[in-house]
Amino acid sequence: MTMFFLGEQFRNEVTTNFSLRRLERSRKPVELGCYPLEVVEGLSVNNLLVKLKQTLEPVFPANLPQSIRDLVTQCITDAQESGLPVRNRFVYLTYDTRPFKKGHTQRNPGWHFDGLQGNEVMLKKPGCYSFLWTNKLPFLISDQSFSLQGLDVGQHHIFDSLATQVFDDSVHESLPGHLYLMSCYQMHRAQVAQEDTSDRLFVRLTFSELAYTSTSMTLNPDIDYPFQPHSTSGEIPKNLAVLQGIGAPIRDLQVL
Repeated sequence: MTMFFLGEQFRNEVTTNFSLRRLERSRKPVELGCYPLEVVEGLSVNNLLVKLKQTLEPVFPANLPQSIRDLVTQCITDAQESGLPVRNRFVYLTYDTRPFKKGHTQRNPGWHFDGLQGNEVMLKKPGCYSFLWTNKLPFLISDQSFSLQGLDVGQHHIFDSLATQVFDDSVHESLPGHLYLMSCYQMHRAQVAQEDTSDRLFVRLTFSELAYTSTSMTLNPDIDYPFQPHSTSGEIPKNLAVLQGIGAPIRDLQVL
């Protein structure tokens, strides 16, 4: 992996404050080619903080394999050299090898994007971006635009409501063993296993200005957190409704 070319749309999405309106424009992830990673059975971390703001140096706990340390370091270096915001971002690592049963997904099911800033983020921050990788059961990606007509963050389940709009012909499968770069507006989802699975590795590395505080995150014992971790549930409220019958997506808007 080396320095990569990014278009104006991607740069705008990760350097300007978060807005759902950007979903009204279609997008594709940046495919960065094949990348080898070691699968360490039984090792799983979720949103582990591996880099603080105002530094480019990652901090790794002792249990992380060298291959994932190399990936994190490479992503930080390449993102910096490609002009993406890095120094002012926290970096969070997810490394998931948990087994799962036939008919289920390894992680939360359903269409979503990583980096929604809902009502709990009163002052919106620039959008995050993530590097994603898996060795099997590759994730599905939708490259379409979406309509936001009638959608209310305070009343509706954003992901499930947008999922009702996904066109089959907009869905593409990622390549196993390949690294992808996505903005926080890229809709994607996990695939359902057709058999019991115990050898899948999913990796996500997220660059965000936000402090992650969910009780589901793994704590890094070698970092002195500048915020209070494990202080929120991280759960989507149960009372949100799914908005049905949203207007047809607009496919061709100017860059927002």
